[in-house]
Amino acid sequence: MSMKFNIYDIENSSTKKVELSIYYHFKQHKQQQGLSDRVIGSFAGNPTGIAFIRMTGDGRLPPEQRRNYKNVFNSIFRVVREERLFTLWRGCTPTIMRAMVVSVAQLATYSQAKEMILKSKVVEDGIFCHFLVLMVSGLATTIISMPVDIVKTRIQSMRVVDGKPEYSGMADVVKKVISKKGFFALWKCFKPYYLADGEYIALTLILLEQLFSTYNKYILGHKVANTL
Repeated sequence: MSMKFNIYDIENSSTKKVELSIYYHFKQHKQQQGLSDRVIGSFAGNPTGIAFIRMTGDGRLPPEQRRNYKNVFNSIFRVVREERLFTLWRGCTPTIMRAMVVSVAQLATYSQAKEMILKSKVVEDGIFCHFLVLMVSGLATTIISMPVDIVKTRIQSMRVVDGKPEYSGMADVVKKVISKKGFFALWKCFKPYYLADGEYIALTLILLEQLFSTYNKYILGHKVANTL
């Protein structure tokens, strides 16, 4: 999984302090830059996303419907040869939408969750507090982004039979999923999705926080509080 947002900034101040600042670029009025990074990253990564989704979902199909790609390169080559070049960017719109939704959801929930947890005085500001905040933020982000991810996955893995695609668009995916499997099918496989995204990001950022704190303290000689 790639993390298409800035993890840290080097603050070029008189103290030369290095801070972990996940949302620093947002706070410094760089919302457009942050979202544009997501858009560019999603667009560039869409071909490999197509390959990943098709290869991981192939085993669930009946033998006669399987594509049997050998690897990611074979997958991309066959998509171009058997379908067409622009199929590699099928589902690009929901992919970009998901990336933007994730960015906005993380930004909107992180500060609020941390403020609420600190106000409760159950835990102090520290690594455990950061873990709780990131778990809450990850949960909210998962709830908000999963329907878009379901739409993206269905569009990217769909087949075209007799010149007619399985889905006509994003709205058609939502309509068919709800009508056939119910409203909550938009959050199918919620637990593994949350564990994969939420905990991975949380553990990664907590590790980075501790690395930067150690660098500031022992390399730069600054007594720095947690910056996450």
